[in-house]
Amino acid sequence: MQNLLNVTPEETMVFGDTYNDIELMERGVYSFAVRNAVQEVKDAANYITRLKEEDGVLHTMMQMLSLQENKERALAYACEAYTRALL
Repeated sequence: MQNLLNVTPEETMVFGDTYNDIELMERGVYSFAVRNAVQEVKDAANYITRLKEEDGVLHTMMQMLSLQENKERALAYACEAYTRALL
């Protein structure tokens, strides 16, 4: 899928909870195991998120999107301030 979409591991988020997800954890820099995942998935993941029953995947995605949005706003503000400084 990454090749088809031309997406790098640095641009990929993966989530898992059971044995069939272990290989998936190696495909993305942002690999998350839900808190109630099997231990092998937790070991393979870079991060642990909330329980599946606590909407761990949705919660994490919302947090990551919020961080990205804040980063883009901060970059736009910095560019605007730099442009004003040049004038």
